[in-house]
Amino acid sequence: MNQKKLRRLYHEEQLQVRRRGGRKRALGTRRPMAENQFRLVRERFFAPWLRVKSYDELNDWLLDQVLRYAKAHRHPEQRGSAI
Repeated sequence: MNQKKLRRLYHEEQLQVRRRGGRKRALGTRRPMAENQFRLVRERFFAPWLRVKSYDELNDWLLDQVLRYAKAHRHPEQRGSAI
């Protein structure tokens, strides 16, 4: 049954048809898409590439980064201890 006919029948019976809601609008706190894409491109394009000669060298570098992060950041729930 099409919408016009349904509305006409409901109107004759003095009933109301539930109307569909409009589309959801973007919230004011969201950034524009172009700004997010520019930030992503800037981070990926200008980030230095890590050049390693072996997987052992890569593993040592990753371990160093993890330990450096653990020293710099505290555990979110247990403030007295590190990660």
